[in-house]
Amino acid sequence: MVRVVSCRFLRLSCSEDDHPLFRRYYARCNRERGVKLLRCFPHCCPEHVQRCYCGTSIHVQVSFTTILPPVVREKLLVCARFEPSRVVPLWPNNVASAPGYDAMQEDERKLQPGEVVALPASLLAVEKRKPDQTVWIRADREGELKQKTLPQVRGFIIFLISTNLK
Repeated sequence: MVRVVSCRFLRLSCSEDDHPLFRRYYARCNRERGVKLLRCFPHCCPEHVQRCYCGTSIHVQVSFTTILPPVVREKLLVCARFEPSRVVPLWPNNVASAPGYDAMQEDERKLQPGEVVALPASLLAVEKRKPDQTVWIRADREGELKQKTLPQVRGFIIFLISTNLK
């Protein structure tokens, strides 16, 4: 088993000094079949676009207690999931659930730090990866050139999290 020391979100081509990586609030657009798209999520880069989706991918730096051997590095799987920091119910607690309300989806918001969960099988298949109706996003390991862009810190790998798989 691999021991992770820390994970840090960043965008290699952008700095927090330019604009924050995450926002406190996001505008939402409604799409067909109940899909809700967060504009600007997770990060507007290089700048905000007023009437369009301007979200871009972000990176996650995963640090380990030791430098991992190449065989372990290749087998490592990193997934992310984004959830609201505060969920405000759309109806009072004493009202029956609205049509289409899925209690299982609501339970997805209760993941605690350090908790171990089973990932959907669709995330494990490398060859035919496609967007799925899941809250999880599979990250891709960045190439060696981008691995060297950060100051030399022992035992880390950079992954790319793309929120708009096509």
